[in-house]
Amino acid sequence: MNLKTKALWVTSQPHRLFFASGTLLMISTIFWWVTYLGHKYFHVIPQYTFDPKLLHSLLMIYVTLTTYILGFILTVYPKWLGGQSIGRTKILFFWALIPVGGIVAWSGTKLGQPALIAGSTMVSLGFALLAQHLVFIYFKSNMPDRTQPFMALCAFIAGGIGSAYFVAYTWDMDQIFYYQVSIGLGVYLYLPLVILSVAFRMLPFFTNILLGNEALRGFPWVLKAWGFLLVVKASLYFLDLKEWYLLSDSLLLLVTLWQFKHWRFFAPKPKMLLSYLYIALAWFPLGLVFFIIGGALAFNSDFYPPIFELAGLHSWAIGFFSSMIYAMTTRVTLGHSGRSLDTTKFEDRLFWLLQFTAFYRVAAELAGLIDYSYTFWAFGAGFTWCFAFGLWAWAYFPIYFKTRLDQPDATP
Repeated sequence: MNLKTKALWVTSQPHRLFFASGTLLMISTIFWWVTYLGHKYFHVIPQYTFDPKLLHSLLMIYVTLTTYILGFILTVYPKWLGGQSIGRTKILFFWALIPVGGIVAWSGTKLGQPALIAGSTMVSLGFALLAQHLVFIYFKSNMPDRTQPFMALCAFIAGGIGSAYFVAYTWDMDQIFYYQVSIGLGVYLYLPLVILSVAFRMLPFFTNILLGNEALRGFPWVLKAWGFLLVVKASLYFLDLKEWYLLSDSLLLLVTLWQFKHWRFFAPKPKMLLSYLYIALAWFPLGLVFFIIGGALAFNSDFYPPIFELAGLHSWAIGFFSSMIYAMTTRVTLGHSGRSLDTTKFEDRLFWLLQFTAFYRVAAELAGLIDYSYTFWAFGAGFTWCFAFGLWAWAYFPIYFKTRLDQPDATP
């Protein structure tokens, strides 16, 4: 297969291009960040014209994880609403704004703040046009029940607003509130809501296919409650009212456990690939527990301990977000390439290594309760993560450039 044919295959469907791009971005951005932290801890700090934490936030929230999410959403969102598949031109258009915009912003480490501004502007424009496109698909649909697609749409609108606030902050870095809004909307509303919206539909779907006679389903009121309570949580974050996590996150936890009960969360699963999804989702309520503990302590002392904020954040970022990306990407890649939905011990061990990485990262934060110097080693989790995900990429990345196994004569 020549280079042109490979290029046609990788751009033929959203999941191919965005999963392939997301894989490269995920490994490289995390490796860059943990390498920077390693230099920082050893007092060998690269000189940038802006705080590298800004770039880390943009790349992880609005570029890298978003790239993977786009690979899935642009594939299934039209199907959810009975619309037509998205063509190659639009696929390339969104790709040129969000992943490429992230690379432009990343070049700011060498070119300075103007590149960060230009790249983040491209990303924000990509979100705005994506939301517009999804709105068009949504309102054109005649499907009777559109609750779940609507919540996914709301998540992307929140992401668009958050990315716009990030751009505003790059123009005026005295307005720290803009950055806080960007983080709050991105981490505590956009990412969890879009992932929960996808899981709300796909987890019962995948489970019922494998179990045959099961009738697992999600309750629409649960999805609405998730959306509302995540709006509250994000607002509490950027308004610096974190003690009220005790209320918002307790309600989130109760709603989540209710849904998990009706999804028969602890029932035996016939395939490890299905277990990936359930295990990844378990990090969501675990993170809520840490947020709730911090909120309870803040009510007594008027100070929210950052250790619990970071423990909850990394339970979500590495445990929930990252594990769901691994699980969903593996499932979609196998299914859409004509392969059987069976993982090998190789993929299973890598998944468990990712779980260990998440546990290690959270434990490193909590160890700060004993001696803050123990948090020094937290950055090491990033190298373990890169190792595990890099091995997964070595096996899966070439698939996006090839024909389906069950359609060997197909053309892109």
